[in-house]
Amino acid sequence: ATVDIKFDRADKYYEPGEVVAGTYVYNEASTGVNHQGVVMNIHGYLDTVSIIRGKYGRPPLKEHERIYFLQERKELESAGWINCKQEYNFEFDLEANVAGESLVETYVGVDFSIIYEVTVMILKGSKIIQETETFHVAIRGQGIKESLGKRAEPLDFKIDPSSLDGSSITSVPKFLFEGRISSVNC
Repeated sequence: ATVDIKFDRADKYYEPGEVVAGTYVYNEASTGVNHQGVVMNIHGYLDTVSIIRGKYGRPPLKEHERIYFLQERKELESAGWINCKQEYNFEFDLEANVAGESLVETYVGVDFSIIYEVTVMILKGSKIIQETETFHVAIRGQGIKESLGKRAEPLDFKIDPSSLDGSSITSVPKFLFEGRISSVNC
């Protein structure tokens, strides 16, 4: 038995103050299962683990050693029956809730990472079926210091075969990348 978590945005990027929403699905061969509750833990924290270094990097910090920005536990369902293969909704406000801390943009570095994740747990007697999925926090203008003459200058961009230089663009398949750079002045 497994749990699948899906966010309502394919890129899983959210900004402070937005609602993070999605669904979870309990997967098992049967039609469903009795449970003692479905709980979701929401965490945002600094850790020394790094996917860049992989198994050669430092081990992750113990939970009590991490610096948390966001720690929340929500009951999604009280004890009862959960249907298999049915989507159940979840949502929460993306806000720092640890005293003295504020949200920090998601970061994957060599020596540390800023990680945001949700874990959905189905409590089934002495057994816990759980899944963890990460999401990303983007903070517009973070790191731009106006005292140094910097300001947010967003730039929309579009890249397609016609915007490429070179003589081989006729052999390039059709594609389109669109986006926005939060600031070109940082």
